[in-house]
Amino acid sequence: MRVAEMKVIAMNQLVQLESEKSVIALLTYLETLAKEEKDNRREKIDNVFKEAVAEYGNVLKKLAE
Repeated sequence: MRVAEMKVIAMNQLVQLESEKSVIALLTYLETLAKEEKDNRREKIDNVFKEAVAEYGNVLKKLAE
């Protein structure tokens, strides 16, 4: 099942919720997941940059001289 299909299923389930407390809990959870994904993406980018610096640091230093 594709992510887009799962999103549609999730939206259909959300539409059926009637409790404000449930909707608030779900929104809070989704905000937490979104923040974690954003942080993970940022961490991956930082790691790639650090690896590149470690690998090419000496070359860049020589070019700068």
